[in-house]
Parts: sequence; C-alpha cells; structure tokens
Amino acid sequence: EEDGLLGVCVTIDHGNGIVSRYCNLNSGVTVTAGDEVKGGDAIGAVGDTAEIESADPSHLHFEVYRDGIFIDPVAYIQGKAE
Repeated sequence: EEDGLLGVCVTIDHGNGIVSRYCNLNSGVTVTAGDEVKGGDAIGAVGDTAEIESADPSHLHFEVYRDGIFIDPVAYIQGKAE
C-alpha cells in the first residue's frame, strides 16, 4: 500500500495478532495483496519513498504490532517480545 508519510509499504499478517510493516520501499514491490510469504522471501527493495524521512539516507522503516499495539521490533526479531 501507499502511505502518505511512510511511502510504499508492505504489511504482513503473521497470525496470532502479529503484524509487521515494511515501509520506505521502492516502487518495485514483488508481492501483491493475498500472497503468502515465508522467511527469506523478497518482498521489495529499500527506496526513498517515505516523505516524513526524506532527510535520512535510504533505509527500511520496519514496524511490528501485536493486537494493534506497537511492540519493539528488536524484541520481536530476537524472539523476546512478550
């Protein structure tokens, strides 16, 4: 999807209330709504589409939510999220 501030984003529903968002992607996203992805699959590439972060170098803006509440992505990646 296109977010007015965070640019091109891909949202992945992992089940059990966990959702991750990958934003500031370039326009060449390789997945479409409804696709099933697994760890290691390419979903797109970093771009510079996030207007709110335009002063920063190109980077991935990564968010994780549990039941609609933001959780620390580092804890999620390390498997330590509550």
